[in-house]
Amino acid sequence: MKNRFTEIDDLRGLAIFFMILVHTSVYFLTDSFMKFLWNFSEWSVAGFIFCSSFVYFINSKNNFWNEKKIDFKLYWQYLLKRLKRLIIPYYIFLLVFISLLLLTHNKLLNTKYIIFSTFLVGGVDISWLVLLFLIFALMFPLIKYLFENYKKIFYLGFFLSFLSLIYFLFIHNLNFNYRFIFWLPWSFIVFYTVLFTDYSLREKSKLSNKYFYLFSILFFVFSFLFSFIYLQQNYLNLDQISNKYPPNLYHISFGLLGVLGFYLLSKIGIFNPPAGGLRKFLNFLSLNSYSIYFIHYTILYFTASWFVKNSNWFLFTIFVFITSLISQKTFNLILKK
Repeated sequence: MKNRFTEIDDLRGLAIFFMILVHTSVYFLTDSFMKFLWNFSEWSVAGFIFCSSFVYFINSKNNFWNEKKIDFKLYWQYLLKRLKRLIIPYYIFLLVFISLLLLTHNKLLNTKYIIFSTFLVGGVDISWLVLLFLIFALMFPLIKYLFENYKKIFYLGFFLSFLSLIYFLFIHNLNFNYRFIFWLPWSFIVFYTVLFTDYSLREKSKLSNKYFYLFSILFFVFSFLFSFIYLQQNYLNLDQISNKYPPNLYHISFGLLGVLGFYLLSKIGIFNPPAGGLRKFLNFLSLNSYSIYFIHYTILYFTASWFVKNSNWFLFTIFVFITSLISQKTFNLILKK
């Protein structure tokens, strides 16, 4: 644990908690408080992208070049390791999920659903995030290489990702599968995180670090307000989910404000009480966030209908969260043995 960044563990742990909240609250949106929580929790995907980007770009081992020459052997070793970490858990989840659909005679299950889920172009809802991180696995080394060797091209890519956020703010109806282009607007977070890791960790310039945080917050507040006013004036949906597939300036600015807010709260020690229990709990969520992502969705999918009819959002959220943690803990013990 000593080589980990506590702010990133806190952020990732909080992100998986709020993602569970997003997925449970969507069944109870007639409750105004639940709808507020559902909307607020939508920063979680931005949190995951920020954390993965931060960890990659801060790690000096992820340099596959010497004097601008790329070491393709090291690059392929990294890529293979990353693909295994992303793909193997997903296909284990998919096998279990489809088996349960088969056992419950779910009408959703057909050949098209299985094929689309397998190739991450549709099917099971949560596969889009796996596809996004697979694309980022390919992009991370290239973005880092450009930042360290060809800054003009790096900033050009940054600018294009920002333009795509503005474009999708104005254009909502796509005539094609959004998964063919969604990596571009989401990559704005990746480009931003490169600058974040470069500026925020400069020990010699604490003052410039504070200015970087301040400028970031002001920029995202302005972007969010501009987007909000545009959507409101044009009678467009202000829910975060309506601006998420693919994401636009409204959704990304909101997501990064959430990321920065929780990051700075962690930095001042708000999640580090004297007993230390909360920090350990967030560490557990962080370390197991990817598998919890699949576990909670499986539990949620096959229990939601009963809870919607017989219970309330609070008990449903607690049930999904607790059973997901118990399942993860059990799974960890089995792996240990």
